[in-house]
Amino acid sequence: MDGCDYYLDMKSINNDILSRIILINDLRMEDICEINNLLRYQNPDGGFGLAEGYTSDIIDTKLALKALTDIGETEAMTNAALYISSLQNEDGGFGYQQGLSSNAYLSADIANILVDTIDVNPVLSYYLEDTFTALDSYLDTTFPAINGLSASDLDTVYQHFYTALYRLKRDGRYDVSPYYALQAEDGGVFDDPMATAFYLELLVREQNVLVAKIDNIAITNGRGYAVAAFNSNENVNISVINEFETDKAHFEMSIIKPDGIARGTVHLMNQA
Repeated sequence: MDGCDYYLDMKSINNDILSRIILINDLRMEDICEINNLLRYQNPDGGFGLAEGYTSDIIDTKLALKALTDIGETEAMTNAALYISSLQNEDGGFGYQQGLSSNAYLSADIANILVDTIDVNPVLSYYLEDTFTALDSYLDTTFPAINGLSASDLDTVYQHFYTALYRLKRDGRYDVSPYYALQAEDGGVFDDPMATAFYLELLVREQNVLVAKIDNIAITNGRGYAVAAFNSNENVNISVINEFETDKAHFEMSIIKPDGIARGTVHLMNQA
């Protein structure tokens, strides 16, 4: 909140600052003032510039997309994601400006943001299928070896974690055990708060590896994000959501053990 106050005290509020305010404040759709201010910056091409009337660029759009995804503003988020997709280079990566060579750090960051948009709006997966295929190919060629990471090149460290998080989110499984060696005795990674935060997120997500395959339903967490699969070692709260609600809802759950083998299917009928 101190960081948010700092941004609010700035004399010139632009897209970058407003996007960070939304993320810091953990805003929801009811916080209409800040969100409407951000939406005013969106251009007809779906992208965002530094401020209202500015030409769209990939960095401002990336920041805005992250904020829009966080608050679940589906339409604006979808248009921003498609704008970014239109800037993809032939090699599958993204450059800091259209026409510039692909940058591995930026491409991994964008991959991690784009895959989050799919959780909010699964329909986007169809439109971004070719984008992700090309991104996968590019990231495979630029993924650094984990034993070559060091505090002297934190951009490469962040790129590595962005890519690992992206693959974990996309595939549902990812071996994080090699990352244990990066943690120092004080708990940090490369004595860097951001690298440590990435490491923590990777650990938390790996602990929630896919153990249940959910078919024909949408599961939401407390923030309203629809996800394709959900795991909890305690309770799983399932809400059947559909814009065409009926008196009864049917869904199927196939239990997948850690070895990847299905152990039967549960069929449930839920009275509305």
